[in-house]
Amino acid sequence: MGAMTGAIAGAFHGGEGIPSVWLEVLENGAKGRDYVRQLAEALYRRKHGVTAPAA
Repeated sequence: MGAMTGAIAGAFHGGEGIPSVWLEVLENGAKGRDYVRQLAEALYRRKHGVTAPAA
């Protein structure tokens, strides 16, 4: 239930809905915070046929 609620909240609020203090403490190693963000953006671009990288 928690994962489903989080997915719905994420779809509604987007990445901007995540408090910055939560993001600051996330690991940012080889497959950390920045990697996951880039992967999500690439998947979105592929799904929606966007060729230019997100700004």
